[in-house]
Amino acid sequence: MEHRSLSQIQQSLSRQPGQAQPSPPRNWSSRLCECGKDWSICCCAIFCTSCLESQVVRDMGESCLVPCCVPGWLVTLRTRMRTLENIRGSVMDDCCKVYCCYLCALCQLAYETKVVRQRVLAVATVSRPV
Repeated sequence: MEHRSLSQIQQSLSRQPGQAQPSPPRNWSSRLCECGKDWSICCCAIFCTSCLESQVVRDMGESCLVPCCVPGWLVTLRTRMRTLENIRGSVMDDCCKVYCCYLCALCQLAYETKVVRQRVLAVATVSRPV
């Protein structure tokens, strides 16, 4: 199965007729330090941080070089996710979380990309014409 980024999936869905009304702002799918929702993400962050960073940027449709070459990349991608998914928060909130608790902020974004990807793929599967 071809790996498509969240952006690619969301773009293909945005071309579908009968768009729903925008949803109200929501919270992140996990709290900042909530590793219990997906231990594999937290273990990856602890034991192979660069692997999780690469997976997150890939899932969000960015180059795997972003973590190495873009200062403040995690703040930028968290802000992008909040904007795309209408998640409550602010750039300052993202900045504080990233710089005070980097691994937790990375895990939260990784979990969110996983949740959004599952939801978007489920919608794409249901709305796919036969």
